[in-house]
Amino acid sequence: MIRRPPRSTQSRSSAASDVYKRQYVLLKERNAIRSDNTLKRKMFGKRGPQPKLSKIKVTMARLLTIVGERSRIREEYRKTLEDQYVEQKRREYESQLELDKQKKEQEPYIPKISMNLLRAKWKALRSGVDNLQYLKDAIHKDLEKQALLKDLNDRYDYQNKKVVSKDTEVSPEEEAKVIREFDSGILEQLKRVEPFRTKNCL
Repeated sequence: MIRRPPRSTQSRSSAASDVYKRQYVLLKERNAIRSDNTLKRKMFGKRGPQPKLSKIKVTMARLLTIVGERSRIREEYRKTLEDQYVEQKRREYESQLELDKQKKEQEPYIPKISMNLLRAKWKALRSGVDNLQYLKDAIHKDLEKQALLKDLNDRYDYQNKKVVSKDTEVSPEEEAKVIREFDSGILEQLKRVEPFRTKNCL
Protein backbone atom coordinates (compact mmCIF):
# COMPACT_ATOMS: atom_id res chain seq x y z
CA MET A 1 0.00 0.00 0.00
CA ILE A 2 1.49 3.34 -1.12
CA ARG A 3 0.75 6.25 1.23
CA ARG A 4 0.39 9.71 -0.22
CA PRO A 5 2.86 12.36 0.93
CA PRO A 6 1.56 14.97 3.38
CA ARG A 7 -0.22 17.85 1.75
CA SER A 8 1.02 21.41 2.10
CA THR A 9 -2.32 22.72 3.35
CA GLN A 10 -2.98 22.83 7.10
CA SER A 11 -6.53 21.55 7.48
CA ARG A 12 -8.01 21.18 10.96
CA SER A 13 -9.53 17.90 9.80
CA SER A 14 -6.17 16.43 8.80
CA ALA A 15 -4.95 13.31 10.50
CA ALA A 16 -2.58 13.76 13.42
CA SER A 17 0.11 11.73 11.61
CA ASP A 18 -0.04 14.11 8.63
CA VAL A 19 0.35 17.13 10.88
CA TYR A 20 3.42 15.68 12.60
CA LYS A 21 4.89 14.66 9.23
CA ARG A 22 4.56 18.24 8.01
CA GLN A 23 6.24 19.49 11.16
CA TYR A 24 9.12 17.07 10.61
CA VAL A 25 9.53 18.08 6.94
CA LEU A 26 9.40 21.78 7.79
CA LEU A 27 11.99 21.37 10.54
CA LYS A 28 14.32 19.60 8.10
CA GLU A 29 13.90 22.35 5.50
CA ARG A 30 14.43 25.08 8.08
CA ASN A 31 17.61 23.46 9.39
CA ALA A 32 18.89 22.97 5.83
CA ILE A 33 18.26 26.63 5.00
CA ARG A 34 20.01 27.78 8.17
CA SER A 35 23.00 25.56 7.34
CA ASP A 36 23.13 27.10 3.87
CA ASN A 37 22.95 30.58 5.40
CA THR A 38 25.89 29.81 7.66
CA LEU A 39 27.92 28.58 4.69
CA LYS A 40 27.00 31.68 2.62
CA ARG A 41 28.09 34.00 5.42
CA LYS A 42 31.48 32.31 5.62
CA MET A 43 31.98 32.33 1.87
CA PHE A 44 30.34 35.60 0.72
CA GLY A 45 29.76 37.53 3.96
CA LYS A 46 25.96 37.62 3.57
CA ARG A 47 23.13 35.16 3.49
CA GLY A 48 20.96 36.58 0.68
CA PRO A 49 17.14 36.70 0.41
CA GLN A 50 15.09 34.33 2.59
CA PRO A 51 11.57 34.07 1.11
CA LYS A 52 11.33 30.33 1.69
CA LEU A 53 12.35 30.60 5.34
CA SER A 54 9.58 33.14 5.99
CA LYS A 55 7.01 30.80 4.43
CA ILE A 56 8.30 27.93 6.58
CA LYS A 57 7.91 30.01 9.74
CA VAL A 58 4.33 30.94 8.82
CA THR A 59 3.47 27.31 8.01
CA MET A 60 4.98 26.07 11.28
CA ALA A 61 3.04 28.69 13.23
CA ARG A 62 -0.18 27.46 11.61
CA LEU A 63 0.66 23.86 12.42
CA LEU A 64 1.36 24.76 16.05
CA THR A 65 -2.01 26.53 16.17
CA ILE A 66 -3.75 23.36 14.95
CA VAL A 67 -1.85 21.20 17.46
CA GLY A 68 -2.75 23.60 20.28
CA GLU A 69 -6.42 23.60 19.31
CA ARG A 70 -6.49 19.80 19.24
CA SER A 71 -4.80 19.61 22.64
CA ARG A 72 -7.32 22.06 24.09
CA ILE A 73 -10.27 20.14 22.61
CA ARG A 74 -8.86 16.86 23.93
CA GLU A 75 -8.42 18.35 27.40
CA GLU A 76 -11.97 19.76 27.40
CA TYR A 77 -13.34 16.39 26.30
CA ARG A 78 -11.40 14.64 29.08
CA LYS A 79 -12.79 17.08 31.67
CA THR A 80 -16.30 16.55 30.30
CA LEU A 81 -15.95 12.78 30.68
CA GLU A 82 -14.60 13.20 34.21
CA ASP A 83 -17.49 15.49 35.18
CA GLN A 84 -20.02 13.04 33.76
CA TYR A 85 -18.39 10.16 35.63
CA VAL A 86 -18.31 12.08 38.92
CA GLU A 87 -21.94 13.17 38.49
CA GLN A 88 -23.01 9.59 37.76
CA LYS A 89 -21.19 8.25 40.83
CA ARG A 90 -22.66 11.03 42.99
CA ARG A 91 -26.19 10.14 41.89
CA GLU A 92 -25.56 6.46 42.54
CA TYR A 93 -24.19 7.26 46.00
CA GLU A 94 -27.14 9.53 46.88
CA SER A 95 -29.58 6.91 45.59
CA GLN A 96 -27.91 4.24 47.71
CA LEU A 97 -28.03 6.50 50.76
CA GLU A 98 -31.73 7.12 50.21
CA LEU A 99 -32.41 3.39 49.86
CA ASP A 100 -30.44 2.66 53.04
CA LYS A 101 -32.35 5.37 54.87
CA GLN A 102 -35.73 3.99 53.78
CA LYS A 103 -34.66 0.48 54.69
CA LYS A 104 -33.51 1.60 58.11
CA GLU A 105 -36.79 3.45 58.74
CA GLN A 106 -38.80 0.35 57.85
CA GLU A 107 -36.82 -1.91 60.16
CA PRO A 108 -38.04 -2.14 63.75
CA TYR A 109 -35.80 -0.46 66.28
CA ILE A 110 -33.91 -2.92 68.47
CA PRO A 111 -31.84 -1.60 71.39
CA LYS A 112 -28.26 -2.73 71.75
CA ILE A 113 -27.48 -5.33 74.36
CA SER A 114 -25.70 -3.50 77.16
CA MET A 115 -25.11 -3.83 80.89
CA ASN A 116 -27.97 -1.41 81.58
CA LEU A 117 -30.34 -3.55 79.52
CA LEU A 118 -29.24 -6.74 81.25
CA ARG A 119 -29.46 -5.06 84.64
CA ALA A 120 -33.03 -3.93 83.89
CA LYS A 121 -33.98 -7.49 82.92
CA TRP A 122 -32.36 -8.84 86.09
CA LYS A 123 -34.27 -6.36 88.28
CA ALA A 124 -37.52 -7.29 86.54
CA LEU A 125 -36.92 -10.98 87.16
CA ARG A 126 -36.07 -10.36 90.82
CA SER A 127 -39.34 -8.53 91.26
CA GLY A 128 -41.24 -11.45 89.71
CA VAL A 129 -41.98 -9.77 86.37
CA ASP A 130 -41.11 -11.62 83.17
CA ASN A 131 -42.24 -9.56 80.19
CA LEU A 132 -40.85 -7.17 77.57
CA GLN A 133 -41.46 -3.95 79.46
CA TYR A 134 -37.73 -3.51 80.05
CA LEU A 135 -37.23 -3.49 76.26
CA LYS A 136 -39.92 -0.86 75.79
CA ASP A 137 -38.31 1.31 78.45
CA ALA A 138 -34.89 0.93 76.83
CA ILE A 139 -36.30 1.82 73.42
CA HIS A 140 -38.04 4.87 74.88
CA LYS A 141 -34.79 6.06 76.49
CA ASP A 142 -32.77 5.53 73.30
CA LEU A 143 -35.27 7.42 71.17
CA GLU A 144 -35.33 10.22 73.72
CA LYS A 145 -31.52 10.43 73.62
CA GLN A 146 -31.51 10.46 69.82
CA ALA A 147 -34.12 13.23 69.71
CA LEU A 148 -32.18 15.25 72.28
CA LEU A 149 -28.92 14.78 70.37
CA LYS A 150 -30.55 15.84 67.11
CA ASP A 151 -32.01 18.92 68.77
CA LEU A 152 -28.62 19.88 70.21
CA ASN A 153 -26.88 19.34 66.87
CA ASP A 154 -29.44 21.51 65.09
CA ARG A 155 -29.37 24.18 67.76
CA TYR A 156 -25.58 24.38 68.07
CA ASP A 157 -24.53 23.88 64.47
CA TYR A 158 -21.39 26.01 64.62
CA GLN A 159 -20.44 25.24 61.02
CA ASN A 160 -23.59 26.75 59.50
CA LYS A 161 -24.75 29.19 62.18
CA LYS A 162 -23.35 32.49 63.37
CA VAL A 163 -22.47 33.02 67.04
CA VAL A 164 -23.89 36.22 68.57
CA SER A 165 -23.90 37.62 72.09
CA LYS A 166 -26.84 37.26 74.46
CA ASP A 167 -27.87 40.93 74.12
CA THR A 168 -27.85 41.03 70.31
CA GLU A 169 -31.26 41.81 68.82
CA VAL A 170 -32.24 39.31 66.15
CA SER A 171 -35.48 39.06 64.20
CA PRO A 172 -37.67 36.01 64.84
CA GLU A 173 -36.89 34.71 61.36
CA GLU A 174 -33.14 34.88 61.97
CA GLU A 175 -33.30 33.48 65.50
CA ALA A 176 -33.06 29.90 64.24
CA LYS A 177 -29.98 30.78 62.18
CA VAL A 178 -27.79 32.06 65.03
CA ILE A 179 -26.27 30.67 68.23
CA ARG A 180 -26.44 32.88 71.29
CA GLU A 181 -23.55 32.85 73.72
CA PHE A 182 -24.35 31.54 77.17
CA ASP A 183 -22.54 31.51 80.48
CA SER A 184 -20.16 28.62 80.91
CA GLY A 185 -21.23 26.00 83.37
CA ILE A 186 -23.21 22.82 83.37
CA LEU A 187 -26.17 24.37 85.23
CA GLU A 188 -26.76 26.98 82.53
CA GLN A 189 -26.68 24.30 79.84
CA LEU A 190 -29.07 22.07 81.78
CA LYS A 191 -31.54 24.96 82.10
CA ARG A 192 -31.59 25.28 78.33
CA VAL A 193 -32.10 21.54 77.82
CA GLU A 194 -34.73 21.07 80.56
CA PRO A 195 -37.73 22.45 78.58
CA PHE A 196 -36.99 20.00 75.76
CA ARG A 197 -36.68 17.05 78.14
CA THR A 198 -39.94 18.02 79.91
CA LYS A 199 -41.77 18.31 76.60
CA ASN A 200 -40.66 14.85 75.44
CA CYS A 201 -41.41 13.19 78.74
CA LEU A 202 -45.02 14.44 78.85
